[in-house]
Amino acid sequence: MMNKDRLQIEAVRWMSKSELDVFVTVTLKKMLRDRFGNAHWMNAYEAERTGEIMKDRVLRALRNSGFRDSRAVPFYTFYEVSPGDQRPHFHIATKIPGGMEFNAYEDMFRATVGRLDWVHQEIDVRLITYGRRDMWQEVCSYGLKSGISAFLPSASNVSPIG
Repeated sequence: MMNKDRLQIEAVRWMSKSELDVFVTVTLKKMLRDRFGNAHWMNAYEAERTGEIMKDRVLRALRNSGFRDSRAVPFYTFYEVSPGDQRPHFHIATKIPGGMEFNAYEDMFRATVGRLDWVHQEIDVRLITYGRRDMWQEVCSYGLKSGISAFLPSASNVSPIG
């Protein structure tokens, strides 16, 4: 099994070979409640675990929509906390499965992720091509602007390069 640092480096190499067409920003609540009901700031472990749950649910929704091989859908998750308001959020770069329309993908993503209680109301799903085929590379660079540690391998659907 690869360690997290190695997976992050391999994923960056893999991203450079993927053609992604959707960019999503999912804003998270600043505070979470523990099992005793006490509010606390989201820590790095909780953020990564939240990303894993989000990825799993989106890929499961794709399978349930008839896209049986959702494991082949690239799904790159980046975690960031805004410097000003300290709002945690994910940036996700992904690809719509062949045969699925953007509006259907957007509706599925919003419905699936919006049901999770730790997600703030803000879920922004958009096409990233903007008339340029290479725009997805800029989007992945944006997700890595705070460094490679922003990439969450466990919350991503990445095939390691052999």
